[in-house]
Amino acid sequence: MNMKNLQSIFLFIFFLISYSLTGQEQITMASISKGISAGVHLAYISHENDSYHPEAETGLGYGIIAQYGINHSIAVAFSYQHYSIESKSGNTLVKRYPLFEYDFIGKYIFGSSTSQLRPYLQAGFNFTNTEEGYYYPELGTFLDVYTTEEYYAKSFLAGAGLSYYFTPHISADLNLIVHAGQFTKTYVTSNYTPTETIRIKSDLFNVNGQVGVQYHF
Repeated sequence: MNMKNLQSIFLFIFFLISYSLTGQEQITMASISKGISAGVHLAYISHENDSYHPEAETGLGYGIIAQYGINHSIAVAFSYQHYSIESKSGNTLVKRYPLFEYDFIGKYIFGSSTSQLRPYLQAGFNFTNTEEGYYYPELGTFLDVYTTEEYYAKSFLAGAGLSYYFTPHISADLNLIVHAGQFTKTYVTSNYTPTETIRIKSDLFNVNGQVGVQYHF
């Protein structure tokens, strides 16, 4: 074998190695789950409060999420949702009332950076608050009573989701979360009695569905 043929073989091997490395780099860029990402989502909620809303009430909302991937499989995230829920209470002052969620989440993400489809499991804890207005006709008096009542809750959350990466930096996310915890009810204003605070514990159960997009830096 002469020097010219040997040189051609080395050039061919070098070409294969370069092509392989280039191809591997493209594959590893299929999805980015390590580092910082942020996104927005639309959301649906089924809300139950055993003392005041024992029948599930539903609503739509929107939210944002900020996430940090510790590595390609483990991430922590903060998510905020704002819902408008249709009330079924007969004495409510409004047809819809707001509900706000603050989720602190840990995620385990399946697959690797070579995959475009990345399912995940999640768990964490949540703070929820909402405000409602009620009308009580002649409640123990000749006056009609109007109150504004605030609820605060702490809960645990668990769920699962699926991310599909259109590009390594952009994903579409489908998310299902269940919240279970306890509400505290607080009367803050009334047209009949002085402002007072009454705390009553009441179980909370929410089911949330979310669809959104994230950008992974």
